[in-house]
Amino acid sequence: MPAYDHTIYWARAGWSHRLALKGQAIVGKVEAFGDTVAATVLAYGIMTALYMRERTGVGQEVDVNLLQTGIFHAGWELSGALSNPQDMQMSERTAAGGALNICYLTKDGRWLRLGFTTPERFWSKFCQAIDREDLEHDPRFQTTEVQRQNNVALISILDEVFLSKSLDEWKACFPDDIPWAVVQNIPEVCSDPQARINGVFITYDHPVYGPIEVLANPVNLSKAPAEIRRPAPEHGQHTEEVLLEYGCTWEDIAKLKEEGIVA
Repeated sequence: MPAYDHTIYWARAGWSHRLALKGQAIVGKVEAFGDTVAATVLAYGIMTALYMRERTGVGQEVDVNLLQTGIFHAGWELSGALSNPQDMQMSERTAAGGALNICYLTKDGRWLRLGFTTPERFWSKFCQAIDREDLEHDPRFQTTEVQRQNNVALISILDEVFLSKSLDEWKACFPDDIPWAVVQNIPEVCSDPQARINGVFITYDHPVYGPIEVLANPVNLSKAPAEIRRPAPEHGQHTEEVLLEYGCTWEDIAKLKEEGIVA
């Protein structure tokens, strides 16, 4: 079958279903997400094969596909389903079981995400940050276990709390050691100061378009940093070069073009 990101990685491997709310329409997908992830997996496979060839002198075929990659990256849940078959979809916020590990709406219509995987560790600082010290010793919320038992009540309280201030106001309230994040839109990601400092985006002098910003390689090597040596090729730009390299003559190439096999 034809293999496309949205049909194989997202739909067939279960991601579209898993990220949908139960009983509601399945929304779209992230463009080229599975393609990029599968390419990354392939790169690791190639590196492993090259290393083994250097150590043993034996080359081998590296095989990666979108379906297996998609299933592998859903492995945390699928591994459990293999031994205890059950279906899973996104839950409503109040059914999540953890009021300190979901998103909240702010006064100006923005969302922020709390990520307290160990709630008791951050509970005291969090209550101080939101100016609700009274919650810290509330018997309904003093431990992770009772917080889960009173999940709906705590979410209701925090919904009101976060609606009382804008996103920028909340940014000023939280200390750096509390695990939370702004749910950023795409332009905000492009201007994220941490990403900028870390060199996530770099400027490249394109031969046609001039200086443009592009994404840097996410793998940072101290001795051999990645660099951009040339622009992405135009459609069919290297067709003749590749065919000549593999032994075709100009007559062969002309025939292939006449038959519509290559552009």
